[in-house]
Amino acid sequence: MSAVRERGLWKRAVVWLVLLAPFFFASYGFATWYTAQRTDVGSLVFDWEAHMPFWAWTIVPYWSIDLLYGFSLLACLTRRQLDTHALRLFSAQLIAVTCFLLWPLRFTFERPELDGIFGWLFAALAG
Repeated sequence: MSAVRERGLWKRAVVWLVLLAPFFFASYGFATWYTAQRTDVGSLVFDWEAHMPFWAWTIVPYWSIDLLYGFSLLACLTRRQLDTHALRLFSAQLIAVTCFLLWPLRFTFERPELDGIFGWLFAALAG
C-alpha cells in the first residue's frame, strides 16, 4: 500500500466528520434520554466491581476518544479506505445505540463529589 495520500481526501474526511459527529452525539444523547424515561431499566453489577478504586483522572482518556474518533477519519490515505472506515463508524454507532435501547442498564455506583477540571468533565458527561 502506498503511503501517498490521495488528493482531495481532507475535504472528504471533514465532510464525513461533519455528518458523523452530530449523528454520534445525537444518537448517544437520544438513547440516554429515552432510557431515562423508562421505568423498567435494571442494573448488572458484579461483586468485584465494588472493590475497584475510583480514579478521577480516567475521565481524560475517556473524553479523548472523541478526538481520536475525528482524527481517525483524517488518517485514511485513500477514498475507499475513508469511506469504508466512515461506514464502519456509522454501523458501529447504529449497533451500539440499538443494543442500548433494547437492553438498557443503569449506572448504580455513587460517584464522589469532584471539583476542578475532572468534576467539570464528569458533569458534562452526565449532561
